[in-house]
Amino acid sequence: RRPRLGVDAGDLAGTPGIAQRAGEEARRMPGADLEDAARADERLAGPEVPAGEVFLSTESSTGELGFLLVSDGGRLPRRVRCRAPSFFHAQALPAMLRGAQLDDLLPTAAVLHLVSGECDR
Repeated sequence: RRPRLGVDAGDLAGTPGIAQRAGEEARRMPGADLEDAARADERLAGPEVPAGEVFLSTESSTGELGFLLVSDGGRLPRRVRCRAPSFFHAQALPAMLRGAQLDDLLPTAAVLHLVSGECDR
């Protein structure tokens, strides 16, 4: 059984190939030209959303990811909030690092799978 950091390093090694294959597949898809992209942008405006409030969550690779949408009945929601797991995981770092050395910071953060964009609030 490999340590968690070794598994993460293996995942990172395979990522460029996956991204390249995904780009090649996207270029082969029908409708991958600019005109279709413009029409897709119009469709993204979407229908009118019923007035109300909803919270939906799903399990992501780093934990529970939740979204809150509040609508007044227009095409765009009045309020959108994201409950990202990394933001809450980062709050555990001070307790986990109490009495540790500075060198322990990065491996500890790596074990938590922190995504900096989720922590930036």
